[in-house]
Amino acid sequence: MSDRHEEIARCLFRESNDALFIFDPRDHRVIDANPAALRLSGFDRKPLLQMKVWDLFRGVEPGVIDQLIEAYQISWFYHSREGLSLNRAVGTPIPVNVTVSRIHTRPDPLGLVVARDISDRKRAQEALDRFFRMAPDLFAIVRPDPDAPRFTRLNPSWEASLGFRPDELVATSAIDVVHHDDRPAAEAAFASLRSGRELNGLELRLRHRDGSHRWLAVNAVLADGLIYLVGRDVTETKRLTALRRAMERTELASRAKSELLRDLGHELRTPLAAILEYAEHLIRAETQPTPPPEGFSRLDALRTVRRNARYLIRLLNDLLDLARLESGTMRIDLAECQVGELLAQVVDLLAAQARARGLVLSLEYRTPIPPTIRTDALRLRQILINLVSNAIKFTQVGSVRVEASLDESSTDRPLLVVDVRDTGVGMGPDVIARLFEPFYRGSAVGADGAGLGLALSQRMAGLLGGRIAVQSEPGRGSRFSLSLPTGPLGTAHRQEKPPDSGFDSAEWSTLEPAPPRPDPPPKPPATVPGAASKAPALASPAAPARPRLLLADDNHDLRRALTLRLRRSGIEVVDVDDGRRVLEEAGRARDDGRPFDLVLLDVRMTGMDGPEAARQLRARGFRMPILALTASEESDPAEEGLFDGRMVKPIDWEVLRGTIQAHVRGGRPSLDTDPGDTVQ
Repeated sequence: MSDRHEEIARCLFRESNDALFIFDPRDHRVIDANPAALRLSGFDRKPLLQMKVWDLFRGVEPGVIDQLIEAYQISWFYHSREGLSLNRAVGTPIPVNVTVSRIHTRPDPLGLVVARDISDRKRAQEALDRFFRMAPDLFAIVRPDPDAPRFTRLNPSWEASLGFRPDELVATSAIDVVHHDDRPAAEAAFASLRSGRELNGLELRLRHRDGSHRWLAVNAVLADGLIYLVGRDVTETKRLTALRRAMERTELASRAKSELLRDLGHELRTPLAAILEYAEHLIRAETQPTPPPEGFSRLDALRTVRRNARYLIRLLNDLLDLARLESGTMRIDLAECQVGELLAQVVDLLAAQARARGLVLSLEYRTPIPPTIRTDALRLRQILINLVSNAIKFTQVGSVRVEASLDESSTDRPLLVVDVRDTGVGMGPDVIARLFEPFYRGSAVGADGAGLGLALSQRMAGLLGGRIAVQSEPGRGSRFSLSLPTGPLGTAHRQEKPPDSGFDSAEWSTLEPAPPRPDPPPKPPATVPGAASKAPALASPAAPARPRLLLADDNHDLRRALTLRLRRSGIEVVDVDDGRRVLEEAGRARDDGRPFDLVLLDVRMTGMDGPEAARQLRARGFRMPILALTASEESDPAEEGLFDGRMVKPIDWEVLRGTIQAHVRGGRPSLDTDPGDTVQ
């Protein structure tokens, strides 16, 4: 060996981290040891060189050293063994991996023992084994064989979960225990693992010994050619989740039913209250010698009764339609429909409503449309009337455009598209998200009606095979897009512009698809300077100033009827239709030195509702009594402490008069009454 090679060998011997022992193969005595051997064994060099190499080791199991010596003596090739430990001068033996080989030296060869400290690895392995045995999760090592992944080791938790002992599953296919319906997902997961991807949170059903199936959430990774798999039994979690969801569905259904009944109560009681109040005024006018209150008109009262009665009929029809849609019993009659003529009829029908609001209502074709489509003409007309009348209702200035086109991007299913565009108030995402819920009316001022039109329209569109989409931004108007399948299109010439409908608005007035807007009310006498002196006085000539009441309700008819009734009884009334105006009028009255004695608030006004107005009144220091005007007989916990009393629609006048008398200035003299005051 050259000097260079000898220097390299000495350097390797000296610097190696493994313990190296050179021994004489004739008597096995140690003749040299490197620094790592001295450090690892704890022996000094001199006593170490007097020891036989095999005395430094002991076998974890009997006969391990004898087997190593025997193998070494038979053949001087490389021999390696685990299951041995290195004795130390002081302390416990160290687990090592031992390798024995021959060094070709002259004149005689020597033996070399290499001892590698595997203490850290042993501790990690023991910790892993302990964790493997005791962990509640299911651990497995899987060999990714080409034909099928096979279990090589499993912990006891598999038996607790699936009923199979680990040894029963070793060498079996990991796919065989998977539920038949989940096997494609399992095979795809193992293929992904073989390509080096990790698996996280895959949920599979695995077969139990008793034939049932358990849900496992599985994570796995490929390392050192093996798949390490961790599974957690989530069967109980799945069961509880399903139970919780069922309970939530039940609660939601119950809540929806309660909300439906509450909303329905509001929509029924409010027009009924107006009808009863005006009927009472008419009875008074016929039976009492006293002149009617200022602003009262028999014709106006009769029209109001008729308007609210028609509204109730429409509400009933809408509710019946909604019930049929929800139960799946609504009939659809598909037939050839003259779509251009139908569009023109709808626009002509609603033209007067648009003109009354100062709006331009137009019909345009963006592309030629077929003369006929196959659909239910009655339901299509109902949808279009709802969409167009809604656009008119929520547009203060500008126009409403109805645009029709044919979408043939899908040749096997052409669509008729009708866009209803307006320049109205627009909507934000939170309103759009709830727009098609029954009875939802958003928060826009003037959102009269029951809030059923869009809910019905969307469901009817679905029944016709179509849908309604919405695009809108606050302050920038809205676009409602109705898309309906046309059915097979013939070769007939397509219409390029809307036809002249040939119908006059009056011919269609009996349909009345949208609630007619009430006549503009005259300015309340109490708000006109000097007008208050014209109202009837209290019964006693010496009575103090009349009580002042602020009334807020967004239903014009009921508000007007109540105002007339209260004025007849000698109360000075200011009426408004929104919670924000309540705050304005209350502040103005206080600034003028004529504060209100009592406030009567409808709890479900659009815009700012009654509870919010009551909160803000209290926050601004107002201490007058506040009564809730509500269509519900049950109080809302959220309204706790806001109101000093509740009046339920339809209003019982005797109860209202008694409540006002009890709250106004500590019980002043009785309000005017006569035999006609009781509602029959």
